[in-house]
Amino acid sequence: MLYLYHYLKGRQNQLMALRVGSGLPNIQKADIESVSVLLPDITKQAAIARYLNVLREEIASLSAYAEMLKIQKRGLMQKLLTGQWRVKVPAAEAS
Repeated sequence: MLYLYHYLKGRQNQLMALRVGSGLPNIQKADIESVSVLLPDITKQAAIARYLNVLREEIASLSAYAEMLKIQKRGLMQKLLTGQWRVKVPAAEAS
């Protein structure tokens, strides 16, 4: 089942292009029936899904880490801008 999720997620832009209507967009039955889904044997599906889940978890972890770094940078910049912290500049660069 996870294989199908990843497969459809990979084709999300193509599927979203099938939408019609502006108030409540929907996909017509005939259009969705024309979409073909590649289904390898079940063992390959499971292996692909496991691999993609690991990648998704790693991306989520790295995104969370990047967000924490942004928060830390904001705090550091605030301390520098308010003068709570001073930056020592070497004499050669100061002149």
